Amino acid sequence: MTDNGMKVLFTRERAYIFNQENEELLSAKRINGLYFIEEADEEARNIDVDNGKKFTMGTRIDINYAVTHLSQFNNCFKEDHWKAAKRVLRYLKGTINYELTYSRNDDELKCYADADWGNCKIDRHSFSGYLFTLSGAAISWTSKKQRTVALSSLEAELVSLSESCKEAIYLRRFLDELGYPIKLPLLIHNDSQGAQATIRNPIYRSKTKHIDIRNNFIKQNLDEGIVNIQYLSTDEMVADFLTKSLSKMKHEFCTTSAGITDGSSVYKDADALST
Repeated sequence: MTDNGMKVLFTRERAYIFNQENEELLSAKRINGLYFIEEADEEARNIDVDNGKKFTMGTRIDINYAVTHLSQFNNCFKEDHWKAAKRVLRYLKGTINYELTYSRNDDELKCYADADWGNCKIDRHSFSGYLFTLSGAAISWTSKKQRTVALSSLEAELVSLSESCKEAIYLRRFLDELGYPIKLPLLIHNDSQGAQATIRNPIYRSKTKHIDIRNNFIKQNLDEGIVNIQYLSTDEMVADFLTKSLSKMKHEFCTTSAGITDGSSVYKDADALST
């Protein structure tokens, strides 16, 4: 780190320079012991974005979808993708003190599951996302592209709900081993009335085998009282920011509902109380 806020990484043939003020990445090629600055090559950009993905997947849930979406283009990105990645960095810079804040309360473990049908314009795969909260903040979440193409929004939602059920079973067993028994059934919020009606319909059979299997898996967990699926309007769906781009107002709602707060203000309030 230099005095003017620049990070420099030296290799045998190059030096990579990152300007934190404007998020600009430069590459300097070494020739006869001297470094000549040029625009960063694709390898340097790829390393920077890929490291950003590893950093954020377990810490910053609010950019999980953006990072997951951009990671598809690690080896084939264009200028638009690079600009989008820099925009994520600017957002991180402006929210550097944001953190998950937990509190002691009587809230039960609950889940928000959502899907965005045909979100990817390249292959029309849907995106799934779920979010589990406990003690006022998220403890488990995911944002990922579905492996198969869903032929309807109903199928996309069933895939998301089945993944949520699997995580619910795991978290229940894990927390039970820690001496924190979970009250059953575990509540899963979803904004698709069609999916919920289909799950509760004993006659429905999908013509697609993997969708039919997922549907019956969800039904089994409902019948055994492990989970209970409850409708929640799209405006109140917290997992929305794990499946799609949102307006600023909705993004802030999802961020706050997931327990992400400005840590600097929390510490200031604590210091004021202690004095």
